[in-house]
Amino acid sequence: MLKKIEKVLLPIRFDLTVPKNIKFGIEIEAEGRDILSELYKVSKPECLSVNTNKDAWLLKSDLTVPNGAEISSPILTFSDSKWDELLEVCNFFSENGLNPGEHTGLHIHLSSEDFLQDKYDLYNLLKFYAVYESVLYLFGTGEYVNYRTQIYDRGALPMAYDIWRLFGRKAYHELVNDKLLPFLNFTYFKGLRLTNLLGSKETIEFRMANGSLNLAIIQNFVNVYTHVFSYVLSDEYDDDLITRKFRELKHLNFNPHVENYLNTSLEDLLEFADLIFDNELDKLYFLRQCIKEPVKPGYGLQKAKTFYKKNL
Repeated sequence: MLKKIEKVLLPIRFDLTVPKNIKFGIEIEAEGRDILSELYKVSKPECLSVNTNKDAWLLKSDLTVPNGAEISSPILTFSDSKWDELLEVCNFFSENGLNPGEHTGLHIHLSSEDFLQDKYDLYNLLKFYAVYESVLYLFGTGEYVNYRTQIYDRGALPMAYDIWRLFGRKAYHELVNDKLLPFLNFTYFKGLRLTNLLGSKETIEFRMANGSLNLAIIQNFVNVYTHVFSYVLSDEYDDDLITRKFRELKHLNFNPHVENYLNTSLEDLLEFADLIFDNELDKLYFLRQCIKEPVKPGYGLQKAKTFYKKNL
């Protein structure tokens, strides 16, 4: 199976296996040039704007990217996901000397109104996330085999141990009022940011991914994170399994360094994929992004051998 997976090149997909009405957003960071001060020198795609426009992709500065910029999407749905526009903005960055680097990440927002109907949904999501955080971080390496060194300074810290300490053996009703809501603010610098649930955005943000300008990889992130939500809220959610594995976390040696997650077992990857996906294609895309080899050993971000097809 592994040999078969390692031979696959992932192409761009234009139809993902998720509900078409789910709303999501994408934030793409890249570095290498102060593009905002030089916009007069370059031509930008029509879908890109430097002014607030709910229908446009917004180009703006980001304090965490000292020599670069960020592009954030309008509110998207899978029925009108604008993959062609995403391709344009990714090409805009790369054609103008901006690329993923040590300071950049890729952030995916999912609308909580599409998923979280009550606090118990959030309780289940956090338990599931804690159990499979190592899987999600390994998957989050994207087109690399390791993590950017600046991940700890860019608000994408692991939080499985924090979730376990919050919940422990306490009953859910003991947490809802006096513990859970303050915990949401605590997640501002974590890989799963829940702070927006307290504001007007009402989104949950996955932040643990390395940066990428490749459409196939960005789609893969959106697809996996959305399926996580869908699984937690589905009738297929195995509460007995997740609760048992969550309680077993206390026996683990919690370590805040994401490099430890690079050794996540194949068994855990397969278990995760079998839980959230009901088709082999999604499993293949997920596993291929986790199972890869470096081009050559080195320092800093290390590129993986090519496992995806280039942008169109």
